[in-house]
Amino acid sequence: MNFLKNIYAGKYKLYLILPVILFITFSVMAMGVQRGLELSGGTLVSVQIPKDVDVSGLDRYLESKFSLSAVTVTKIENPLGAEGASSGILIKFAENPLLENATKSAEEAQEFYSNGNNNEAMAKATETINLLSSYVGSVEISNETKEAVNQSFTALADAKQKFNSEFTDALKEKLGVSEFTAIEFRTIGPSLGNAFMDQARDTVVVAFILMTIVVIFFFRDIVPSLAIILSAILDVLCALAAMNLFGFPLTLASITALLMMVGYSVDTDILLTTRLLKRRQGTPDERAMGAMGTGLTMTFTTLAAVTVLFVISTITQMSVVTEIAFVLMAGILGDIISTWAMNAPMLLWYVEAKHR
Repeated sequence: MNFLKNIYAGKYKLYLILPVILFITFSVMAMGVQRGLELSGGTLVSVQIPKDVDVSGLDRYLESKFSLSAVTVTKIENPLGAEGASSGILIKFAENPLLENATKSAEEAQEFYSNGNNNEAMAKATETINLLSSYVGSVEISNETKEAVNQSFTALADAKQKFNSEFTDALKEKLGVSEFTAIEFRTIGPSLGNAFMDQARDTVVVAFILMTIVVIFFFRDIVPSLAIILSAILDVLCALAAMNLFGFPLTLASITALLMMVGYSVDTDILLTTRLLKRRQGTPDERAMGAMGTGLTMTFTTLAAVTVLFVISTITQMSVVTEIAFVLMAGILGDIISTWAMNAPMLLWYVEAKHR
């Protein structure tokens, strides 16, 4: 690391300007990350087709025909070029607004009935069936509350089945295909998506709390511990900002990668902090440089491996692995700045103040 000799000598505190600017910028960008299907609710349609098709304009067609929103269409080619293998498409969209409102109304009817509020339950069951009239036609609603609630859920199931059938027919017409090799609908309701989001958020918060406790217990000092925590937060913000910039949604897979990123960030920061505070050989800036040499070797080795993983998973259409690899790539690049332009100057400043 001779080419980095003395970079912390002199006005090293000026390095803190860059992470401060990035901290603010990444915080703003991170707020724009869209939630994926698992966390927001919606429908994923997986279609296998026996021939190559043109999917251009399919998203706009589906949005217009079924009044859908957030429609994304991904074409999946046969990556290995096996003869006779089907290609396919993945279609994601937010829940059909009519079915979404009807589902909410039916769930409220069930809740009212469970609580003994029969009048409210009957009103919600009637509302559900009326909302679905375009799919199920006119339905004679029972005078019995329990039966009316059951009718609302039956009508909802019939409406979803009819929507799936109409959606399938529209796809065949648009793509010019008489039959699909296979088609599968997977729907996650908004309430379940919100529950997943709450659980994921709680998991991240608990992870940071436990990490903070361990770091403070190990170093028994607030300032170095705070520097490590801030570095981990900046890494996560960098990954979220990159996801927003390149259109990667927040999913269960990307949250898993963010937690992995937190662990990796702490690894390099603890290396730096241990070298500066626990060792006594050389001056503080020399110890920081030694830690930088080891740390960057670790970082670039990991970055190279993750980059290869990202390229291979992208080529082979392994979307979950691609999401994880992308988050790790962005977080590792952010860790270079957070560790060596923020954490290191903060620790050197702290060590100098203690010596004075």
